[in-house]
Amino acid sequence: MVAGNIPGKTETIPIAIYFAVEGGEISRALMWCGVDVGISLALLAGLYFWTRGRGPLGRSGGYR
Repeated sequence: MVAGNIPGKTETIPIAIYFAVEGGEISRALMWCGVDVGISLALLAGLYFWTRGRGPLGRSGGYR
């Protein structure tokens, strides 16, 4: 995972998890982990349904 931020302006989910754990806010860290897993699963499901029915190299009529 990529983790980085501009202090006071941006914050990525991994940095938010790190700061929550460092601050002793385990429930907040778990919430961010759940958000991260949810985004990942949604992206995987979207890619699966978007590419379903396409063969290798994006050609139609491939294996299923």
